[in-house]
Amino acid sequence: MITNDISVEQLRRALQIREQIEALQQELNTVMGGGSFSVSAPAEIAPVFLHGKRGRRTMSPTARAAISRAQKARWALYRKDKPEAADNADTGKPKRKMSAAGRAAISAALKARWAAAKASNRNAL
Repeated sequence: MITNDISVEQLRRALQIREQIEALQQELNTVMGGGSFSVSAPAEIAPVFLHGKRGRRTMSPTARAAISRAQKARWALYRKDKPEAADNADTGKPKRKMSAAGRAAISAALKARWAAAKASNRNAL
């Protein structure tokens, strides 16, 4: 981004800053064990995090099984102290049953209702 409007003094100052950056980067490399650590590394990684396009994470079957066992154990502890649900418990009341005649009467009424609805739709067209 060098333009004709930059003075010689500004160029000297920019060069000094650049040299300071390089010196600090060398010092950082020394502190980090002399590896190839560079200041520009996060910029190379940044697009992956900015766009959220990481690969799909997979889990081994062993890890899945361990998580499943742990969750089942948690649910077992949770249910251990709870009384059984009223739906499953024997309440002492006999289960209601509909007679065959009652079922037939409801079926006939519904068939008549649907027939009337279909007839009114045909007449509306």
